[in-house]
Amino acid sequence: MKKVIISSLVLALALNMSAIQAEDNRTEERVGFGSGFIIGALAGGPVGAIIGAASGAWFGDKVNTAQQVPVLETNLNQQAMQIEQLKRDLTVTDDELVAAKQALYHQELVQEKVSLKNNAVSSLKFDLLFRTNSSELESKAVEKLLPVSMMLEQFPNLSVQLTGHGDVLGTADANQIISEDRAIRVRQSLINAGTDASRIEIMNLGKTLAEADLDDVEGRALERRVRVQFIQSTPTTKPSLAQN
Repeated sequence: MKKVIISSLVLALALNMSAIQAEDNRTEERVGFGSGFIIGALAGGPVGAIIGAASGAWFGDKVNTAQQVPVLETNLNQQAMQIEQLKRDLTVTDDELVAAKQALYHQELVQEKVSLKNNAVSSLKFDLLFRTNSSELESKAVEKLLPVSMMLEQFPNLSVQLTGHGDVLGTADANQIISEDRAIRVRQSLINAGTDASRIEIMNLGKTLAEADLDDVEGRALERRVRVQFIQSTPTTKPSLAQN
């Protein structure tokens, strides 16, 4: 009778544990548990059945873990490949960033050089001298204007300013007229050399800045002049034929 009760308890325990294992999805543990229970019961009775069931469940769990190893290795390999691809992408991004910085530096360097050239050119100025009571340009003066046209062609953001001056001889009105005529003659010479008229400015100061005395012939000769000076300006865009 006592053996029957123990056997019944063992059987009930086995059924209960089997129900618990059925709720789990790990097939290997259930197979191990059931196989271990049967073998243990045959070998050692109720006690052997309990020990066999526990050992079978442990073995089944190990089998399940061993079967998952290849899947885990595959996932790790895929993640390693993704990391390597990300490193390559980051390397390309860094190279592009370096190239962009170098291009920007080169552009800034070029702009700085152009600015320095423009500033140097804009500081250039010289005078064209005239005879007393005359606005005629001498051949040497015309030759001096040819490089001016070439510089304006090379530097499109520059213009030229022409300022007419007179000496102390004569009235203020007379000097105003003749100094303006001198500046107009210089402008026309630049236009003839190919300079756009829109890039030429004219100022007329007459005798307002004349300082040489009447008996200072050389001083008065230097005051009868047109000052030619480069200035910074915004280039004027010519309208196309389609707009006319």
